[in-house]
Amino acid sequence: MAQKPGQRIIDAGTTPRQILMSTHDCVELPGPIWIDGTNSADGSNTGRVDEIRAGWLMAQITVGQKWVPCKRTIAHGAGSSATALIVDNAAAFVVGETLQIGSTTGIISAINFATNTITLTAAKSWSDNDVVYTITFKDGSTSAAGCEIARAVLLESVRLLSDIPYETTQQDKEGVLVSRAYIDSTMVLGDKSAILAATNYLAHIMWSDQQQAV
Repeated sequence: MAQKPGQRIIDAGTTPRQILMSTHDCVELPGPIWIDGTNSADGSNTGRVDEIRAGWLMAQITVGQKWVPCKRTIAHGAGSSATALIVDNAAAFVVGETLQIGSTTGIISAINFATNTITLTAAKSWSDNDVVYTITFKDGSTSAAGCEIARAVLLESVRLLSDIPYETTQQDKEGVLVSRAYIDSTMVLGDKSAILAATNYLAHIMWSDQQQAV
């Protein structure tokens, strides 16, 4: 089957998604680009959370320079000594991660991606619209600094499962990211409004629901 412009499938298991409105003036980041297989997830991809779909707003981890779906969103409603944290978009988060939730912190014990509800290991309090992002990865010790600041958009879907048959362990995989492009806004994944409010690295991305050119 002929591939659409900008949709070069690099893993036979991935789902084709055409995110470019035009291939004109599209700038890819120089490679190799490594997607972190341990700390990446696409929880909104039902049944295939190990597949990071094209269109994700991607962030680069300061330690090791690998990339993950941007782990930033906002609290949807206040909580008082509660463990159920409802957010606008929970898809990028992973069980075991430590979150910064406004001025407090909490560890994820479970995630319901369908309802965007994050269950914390201990009761915490927070305010409506508090910023939520990961500060420590699921191993409990590795800093997640950088994972909350989007710097590019994933051009091609990447499945993180090992290439070994029947192996269910995720591993690092190469991906293609763009820092300048005309993107179909309906294909964007992640909490776009919360993420764009915190970064200027995507200033050269033009979204299809905007009228201005870059």
